[in-house]
Amino acid sequence: ELGIHDMSGNVWEWISDYHTDYYSSEETNPYVSSFSAYRVKRGGSWIDCPVGVSVDVRSKGLPSHAITNLGFRICKTAK
Repeated sequence: ELGIHDMSGNVWEWISDYHTDYYSSEETNPYVSSFSAYRVKRGGSWIDCPVGVSVDVRSKGLPSHAITNLGFRICKTAK
């Protein structure tokens, strides 16, 4: 058992990527290293309609933005 629960639909999660449109970039793990004022957030939250809550849903936000449905996931490498 992995013990994985509530992987989507809790809060939007900050991602380390800078936001840009990357339609022409790699399909596997496209990482944007160029600077942008916006950062990526993923997943949707409890306040969104169910069709908008998925791990592949992507949006942008300013790093200074704070709201009750936005957070981050603490994780570590499995041993």
